[in-house]
Amino acid sequence: MSSYFDEPDEHGDGAFITVRFDSILQKDHPAMLIKRFISKLDISSFEKRYKVGPKQKGRPPKGIRMMLGLLLYAIYCRIYSAHQIDYATYNYSDFWVFTHKNRISHDKISDFINLHEDDLITVFLETIILANTNRLLNFEAIFQDGFFIKANASKKKNRKMKSLDKREERILEELRKIMAVLKEKEEDKETRKSREELVSKLDKISELKNELNEKIKNRSNTKRKDKIKEEEISINETDKDSSLMKMKDKSYSNAYLKVAATDSKADIIVGSRLEGYCDESHNAVKLFNDVNQNCNDLGAYDTVCYDSGFNTMGTSVSFESMDVKVVAPTKEYENVIRNPDKQKNKITFYYNDENHEVICSEGKILVEKEKHFDSKRGTIFYRFRNPEACKNCKRLKECTTSMKGFRTVKIDSRFPCQQRVLERYKSEEGQHIYKKRSHAAETFQGDLKHNGKFNKFYRRGIGKVRTESILHDIVWNLRRIFNYRGTKIEWVIP
Repeated sequence: MSSYFDEPDEHGDGAFITVRFDSILQKDHPAMLIKRFISKLDISSFEKRYKVGPKQKGRPPKGIRMMLGLLLYAIYCRIYSAHQIDYATYNYSDFWVFTHKNRISHDKISDFINLHEDDLITVFLETIILANTNRLLNFEAIFQDGFFIKANASKKKNRKMKSLDKREERILEELRKIMAVLKEKEEDKETRKSREELVSKLDKISELKNELNEKIKNRSNTKRKDKIKEEEISINETDKDSSLMKMKDKSYSNAYLKVAATDSKADIIVGSRLEGYCDESHNAVKLFNDVNQNCNDLGAYDTVCYDSGFNTMGTSVSFESMDVKVVAPTKEYENVIRNPDKQKNKITFYYNDENHEVICSEGKILVEKEKHFDSKRGTIFYRFRNPEACKNCKRLKECTTSMKGFRTVKIDSRFPCQQRVLERYKSEEGQHIYKKRSHAAETFQGDLKHNGKFNKFYRRGIGKVRTESILHDIVWNLRRIFNYRGTKIEWVIP
């Protein structure tokens, strides 16, 4: 038996061996692939943010490629917090490929993200180019899907205009009492402190009210005024850009709406938008335009596929005017399919665009009698009726409770366009495309929330949250490219 333990000699050559960190991992390891991707990027836009050069004073900034690689690999490993990334830089050996076992503090990581909010979009565009180079885009159609991600905000800190007015009045009353006391005696230290606190609270409430009014105004510019209840719109003191939204479990939380557009071949994200309120339909056309701009010289999409939540009449008309094919069901059609028993004996109406007439399920033909312009919706409505046919109909009482004794059907002039979208969806070609939607559009959402356990943003404010969202898009695209191509990736040469 040996008389000593076989341990490294602190004074021998073993204490001075030089470690090649690139040799720690295999070439097909995600860290090595991400490092290869970062090495191909043009980082000139990142470098412009720093004052580096001859005769420049101060501590040198952290290397851009190192920080980019560290961020992307951390998110690839499902590590999102700056503090957790800080811990990983000197405790996990796979991170040493980027940091060479140096610690990168959490404040440096946060500062880097804040400084390069606008520059990270160029990295996202590079992932699209890389995917196209590796033949992972087919430009058959883009598949849009929206989902909620919770904001880093407390639901208890939501304030409506009515509650802000009450708080303001209560504080003013307290301030009046203090001023009344000061008429009789001089102001002491404690009274001064109370008065300053109340004034500070009033200033904060005034600021919140101004921001809430601005929020209501912006909402009015994007949604129909008759659908907006101004008294129900609230502002959160923690994250003012988020809104109270209804989650899938029917609870309410402050959240952001993310709408992502995905190519069907390898589920590559080709564009995404993030909003502080729930409005999928108004983002559909904007996202489609963003996607074709992102894929500028690579190809162009002429077909878009989404679910019934996006398929409004206004969206259908906008896409048709752009000569874009839309494949999507309507909410009414989905209700018929899901609840056939409820629709069995229901009186229904079919609009015949060719003859410009309405036919009821009893076989009666209703003709146009008048039309008018709806200023709120910005469209023309047609009114169809047939009083004589209604008087002789046996199911008149089931159809209408009108005192006039006949049924009037109102048809939006945009309705035929939405019906053409529905007919395209029901066609054999439309069904072939739509069957791909659930996998292509929803896989990213499922991976991020279920596999990645990412249910809430870590940052606050629409600008910072959008940056966080773009980082997830970049990492998802890289994950798909690595999974499909492995070490056989055809790298883009700058």
